[in-house]
Amino acid sequence: ALQVAYDVRHGAKRRVRVALFSSSREAARARLDIAANSETLGVIAAFAEIAAERSVDPSAATGGLLGAISTGDPGLPAMLRREITRAPLRELGDIVGLDDGFALVLVEADIEPSGTPFESVRDRLDAEIRERSSRLAMEALAQELIGRAEVTPVEPGLRWSWDRAQAGRSPAR
Repeated sequence: ALQVAYDVRHGAKRRVRVALFSSSREAARARLDIAANSETLGVIAAFAEIAAERSVDPSAATGGLLGAISTGDPGLPAMLRREITRAPLRELGDIVGLDDGFALVLVEADIEPSGTPFESVRDRLDAEIRERSSRLAMEALAQELIGRAEVTPVEPGLRWSWDRAQAGRSPAR
């Protein structure tokens, strides 16, 4: 875990743009439009334009720019990591099927490792990993306890809140 955390934070990265679409048809159409517009705008500008207009990913506001991504980041879907790893620089990648849609990837640049020695950040990474693991364990325990709780709201006006929370949705604020 320490080595993965070190590699994600201080290892080589790739500056990536992504556009996410609801269907493979929309992704294919966007890919064709990016390719057509690349002749006049350049591939980065064409990708950013289409991502800003059509992507359903939160990064659409920045033209799909995710920034510097480690290809070893376990927080990214495996298929997306694989495409980021294999995609040639400044060439439109293949359409990638994800759980929440279909993505197009454009790698803008390779970024060299930071050069920070592992031993100089080992203790800090260890503390962060332990803190995160503890937080995740506490959240899992809280969910388990809530699931086992036999709470009966006495106040009728509060029943809707409990019912919604039990259905997996947080109550409206």
